[in-house]
Amino acid sequence: MTARPPPRVLVAVDQPDDCEAGLRYAVAEAERTAAALELVHVDDPDGRLVDDVAPAHALAERLADGRVDVMTSRHPGPVGPVLIELSRAADLLVLQHHRISRLRRLAHGSTAVTVAGRVHCRMVSVPDAWCGGDDAPTDVTVGVDAVDADAGPVLDQAFEHAARAGGRLRVVHAWSMSSPYDDALVDERTAAEWTASYRTRLEADLRERRALSPGVEVEVDVVHEEAGKALLERTATSRLLVVGQGRLVHPLVDRLGSVPRAVLLDADCPVEVVTAPVD
Repeated sequence: MTARPPPRVLVAVDQPDDCEAGLRYAVAEAERTAAALELVHVDDPDGRLVDDVAPAHALAERLADGRVDVMTSRHPGPVGPVLIELSRAADLLVLQHHRISRLRRLAHGSTAVTVAGRVHCRMVSVPDAWCGGDDAPTDVTVGVDAVDADAGPVLDQAFEHAARAGGRLRVVHAWSMSSPYDDALVDERTAAEWTASYRTRLEADLRERRALSPGVEVEVDVVHEEAGKALLERTATSRLLVVGQGRLVHPLVDRLGSVPRAVLLDADCPVEVVTAPVD
């Protein structure tokens, strides 16, 4: 029998003087899972990552304080394909996303959006302003796109996180019509009926998971609202947001839907995107 390799947490480092949030999250996860921590530096021909990763390595060592083995690796770019390939041998990939203007996003793109949906391990994107620690919220929020079989892996992962965090699990399903014009025509009675219907179906789907995790307090939140907006509003009071990869319009080109794309860029808490297996 082939022995399973030891667990490995990767954290991509771009700005050595501005990577503490991602490193802090990665160190905590590596300690929790008894994993080695590897800081990944990519020599990107586009110049997105910097040359010297030594300051980031020193910071990781200080955060780990001897509790985690820290190493650094260097790879030729571009960033997205390199991280996707490295994820084959990892248990978790941690990225830090920066709050930048939409104009700069159009010009430079987002590494988190590029790799989400394509990685071969769990992936968490951490906002640069995140501090974590004992004062961080304990609630885990999970966004449920549709009440069907595809929601199963997302809910399972969210229940696991909530049980570990010892906080409440907020299950959010936000619904709206396909166009803003049609959505504006939905009256209060219709909205209440649809909301009640979605809640009934979601409660039924959660019944077995609640029984298997009796220590997790579950709050079901069904709202008539655009999904990205509803989830982002809740990240300010969440320890973690868990979402699926969303509805794929062009799965061969883009494996990430519009809702996870939005929350990856603007969330106030770490975001985990649960994706279907990648070949």
